[in-house]
Amino acid sequence: MRLNGFHRAGVTGDASNWPEATQAHLDIVKVALQTAGLQTVTMPPPELLPAMGDQRDV
Repeated sequence: MRLNGFHRAGVTGDASNWPEATQAHLDIVKVALQTAGLQTVTMPPPELLPAMGDQRDV
């Protein structure tokens, strides 16, 4: 499974206020999937994900 981070670029409506996925968010999802038995989980490169300080308050 390949995880992709959510980005707001081009998004309208309610989703435009959703927080973008950071490396830390995807790490949590990856560990949960691996704990559930899915061992092949790939991640996007860290440079494609926002830093935690780039998050909007939602």
